Amino acid sequence: MPTVGALVRDYVTQDSVARQLARVAEVQFVESTAALVQASVDGAVGAVITELGDETGRSVAPMILELTARAPSVPIVLYDILNRPAIDRLSEILVPGLRIEFVLRDAEPLGTTVRRALSAALPPTMAPILIERFLPLAPTSLHVFLAVAALKAPSGRSLEHLAHWSGVTRRTLARRLAAAGWQPPSVVLQTFRALDAVWLMTVCGRTARRVRELRDLGGPSSVGRLMRRYLGIAPRELRDAGGFGAALDIAAHAITGNHTGVLSRVTHARR
Repeated sequence: MPTVGALVRDYVTQDSVARQLARVAEVQFVESTAALVQASVDGAVGAVITELGDETGRSVAPMILELTARAPSVPIVLYDILNRPAIDRLSEILVPGLRIEFVLRDAEPLGTTVRRALSAALPPTMAPILIERFLPLAPTSLHVFLAVAALKAPSGRSLEHLAHWSGVTRRTLARRLAAAGWQPPSVVLQTFRALDAVWLMTVCGRTARRVRELRDLGGPSSVGRLMRRYLGIAPRELRDAGGFGAALDIAAHAITGNHTGVLSRVTHARR
């Protein structure tokens, strides 16, 4: 059985981690970021699990940078709650393209993600791009949902799950979005999924077919349908439209209720 290193501070959470991973891996709990990095560099662990704060309560961002530099093949799983302070800390840690996964403590099963991390490379994340772009446009009451959607949209999790993990009902979430002048929650979620597909194709160099396989999107034309419906562009139009940056602009205008510039961009791309 493989071994994973875990930097988890309180005993209750340690017990929970050990129980969830009982059939997945041996868990080696460490007391410091330095010990976790060393175990990774030495090859003593096949993956690492860490909360957002280190043994002193400071951000683990420096440790993540060191891990990616010194042990780049070791997958990293962040395991913590997600609230407004945690979002700020998460923004310090995540880097676009980093192969890292965030598991919501007390909400998601940890074992599923750790098993996947041990068996294959984690897909690169674009969550920090979405968080940086969309949170400043939204009232504070929407920040947790938008962060959850940015982190979990690629996974295909349902809107019910995302609303629950955001601490609100789906109806409350819809009211908050409407009050802010935004599109309904289902549109926000699907637009984030469309952006994920665009990012994988334009920045990571994946084909539409590979994106469909990575994200389990369904039939042969699923990627194109997703992009056309929520971004107004087709995969073959991406380059002429301006790539991921243009898609991000289109999405920001569309889901915040300001459609200025969207039609002109799409029309120009199709000429």
